[in-house]
Amino acid sequence: MLEATKQDISWIADLLARAYDNNPTIESLFAKGSDYEKRFRLFSLMLPELISIRSVYYDESKKGVAVIYESGQKKPFGIKLKTKARLVSFLGVDLSRKALKVRRRIDKHRKQRPHLYFWILAIDPNNKGLEPIQAIRDFSFSLSAKQRLPIYAETPLPRTKALYQRYGFRCYKELDLPAGKLWMMERYA
Repeated sequence: MLEATKQDISWIADLLARAYDNNPTIESLFAKGSDYEKRFRLFSLMLPELISIRSVYYDESKKGVAVIYESGQKKPFGIKLKTKARLVSFLGVDLSRKALKVRRRIDKHRKQRPHLYFWILAIDPNNKGLEPIQAIRDFSFSLSAKQRLPIYAETPLPRTKALYQRYGFRCYKELDLPAGKLWMMERYA
């Protein structure tokens, strides 16, 4: 797996925008649903902060992207503030408040112990092989073992929940959110 840089933002935002088509969590951020352009812009706004904390990785084929970072990892204040300001400008105050309220509810239910947080797992929808998902799996499991930390993740998609379970995750909490069900998953190293 390769660590993303600012030069990768455009193609990664494109892959994420395509991979997150019809994702209930993303759809709930937009009053009238999302389209490719809205998702692309949203991910483009978020990626600089995530790259600054060295949490965005991709496989060598550029068909898979993962955002994974250690809990409690401090983000530079200026970058954090700039990202929030851009999101409020893009989503508007009401939707930003709604998104933050949902995020706080999820965070409240996440186990409060050191862990790796697997925030984004995305595979290019046009990809036909297993190599990207296997590269992401191997990388994240290796990171978890090396740091001796469990991995926590969430998903609103039943097929992703099944994938996580196939890779040894267990569901420790099920939340009912405005966008639908959200499964909170964990896997110990």
